[in-house]
Amino acid sequence: MNTPVRSPCVSICALDDNDICTGCQRSGMEIATWGRMNDDQRREVLARCQTRARAQGLWIDTATYSTLQVNRHDGNWHSLRRRRNPGTAVGLG
Repeated sequence: MNTPVRSPCVSICALDDNDICTGCQRSGMEIATWGRMNDDQRREVLARCQTRARAQGLWIDTATYSTLQVNRHDGNWHSLRRRRNPGTAVGLG
């Protein structure tokens, strides 16, 4: 039995000018439809999140953890370190 793909939400919810969440890197539409997606669709979204984060220099890979650099509402950069979920393509979930 596969573990369901969890939401990449890191509770820093703010959409930028391109309609991308500064916390999880999902688009507004991806956030709105997440609950109706199957696991394959969610993995596709996570792959896009990783691509977006890498393009902005926000993604740092290690063997066990993924770190996403986020700018919280206080204007400071914070590292969010999440243990990789073995069932996901990019380890955010």
